[in-house]
Amino acid sequence: MQKEFWSATKIDSANYCMMRYYLKYVDPLKPKPLKLSSYIKGRLLHGLIENFWSRLGTPEEVENDKKSRKKSDKKKKYYDAESFADYAKRCWTRIIIGNKESKNYSEKIYWRDGYENDSEAWEIRERIQKISAPLFREFIKEGPPHLYYSEIPFDFEAEGLRFKGFIDEIRLREGKIVIRDYKSGSPFGIKEMKRDFDPQLTFYNAGLTSLFHADDQKVREFAESLGINNIDLMKSSYINSDIIEEFFMIEAPYIIEQAKISSPIKPKKEEFIVIQDYIEAYGDFRENLAIWKEKKKKLSSLPQVIQQTKRTEEHFYHLIDNIKNIKKNIETGNISFESGKKCDFCDMRHVCSKRACEPINLENKLIDKKDNILFSFMNPPYKKLETIEKESDESFKQKKFDLRRKNPWMGRV
Repeated sequence: MQKEFWSATKIDSANYCMMRYYLKYVDPLKPKPLKLSSYIKGRLLHGLIENFWSRLGTPEEVENDKKSRKKSDKKKKYYDAESFADYAKRCWTRIIIGNKESKNYSEKIYWRDGYENDSEAWEIRERIQKISAPLFREFIKEGPPHLYYSEIPFDFEAEGLRFKGFIDEIRLREGKIVIRDYKSGSPFGIKEMKRDFDPQLTFYNAGLTSLFHADDQKVREFAESLGINNIDLMKSSYINSDIIEEFFMIEAPYIIEQAKISSPIKPKKEEFIVIQDYIEAYGDFRENLAIWKEKKKKLSSLPQVIQQTKRTEEHFYHLIDNIKNIKKNIETGNISFESGKKCDFCDMRHVCSKRACEPINLENKLIDKKDNILFSFMNPPYKKLETIEKESDESFKQKKFDLRRKNPWMGRV
């Protein structure tokens, strides 16, 4: 029997909600998660990025491969931003059609407006086309990496735990190893704490470092291609601090381009430095000065396409501690139903909502001295239900408001 392993997805699920983690990975009934549209969209965008450079060609190559009937993953699909956007749109259209033709109800995509009404599907199609063109221009501006690998697998053990997964992308930039994690959805979702402490990049760094320690010819060749040698390996045990980690926000280029297009001015660095130059270029002093200040404020809050961060050994030991706490909560049954805005984006909400409405079995539940059921996440002092003794102290009896009295909170006589 294989040892239980931890992946970035499992850790994220537990940090998101313990009930979600329990239903997905522990529940013996193994309920099936929803295929949320946001997950399918993210998977498509990751696939487009993974194969971006191999499917980029000239107009002639794209036309010839379009006519060819041979099946190949190396066919050229696009040659400029517009053709890339059209290709992304076609890929999503095929997903919509395949979803409609699927006879397995449990395999169908759950759109934001439900199974039957798939208007969100067409909204996403337009969105994908819009974000793809700026994304193409961003990749072309950045240029093809000197050396890069995608979907690198790793499997290792540390501190009595097994770790397994795939790294989105590893590239060599100016002699430095870069681990890149692509994030779809709102580019404003990565704040300072998530950027600097998100466990996923810690997980990826440890996975890559574990490969460098492996005694295997292919691994040695891989390490040499990245410029890693035995001296570098001596610097770290679990985390290589010389590696650069970064988030790439897939939808950020589109938002930045839209902000520039919608602005009555075309922002340039020198226009923000010298106000007088701006006034002379755009006329009326008071009106345009106000616009300049407002646009400067808005532009200062635009999302970053790439957010770099660093990971250390301390990050890894915090990750270990996090996993041990997750295991402890599961073993002690310290799990409770939660409710909030995040539940709307959970792929286990259909199971969770049903079980949350089931009658509570009071046997062996934890209650306080006032006979109130305690939620497990509170962890206050408690007694078992069967050992609770009725308190005789009047202070523990709940008083009822008596509106007939001058001071109703004094209770009934």
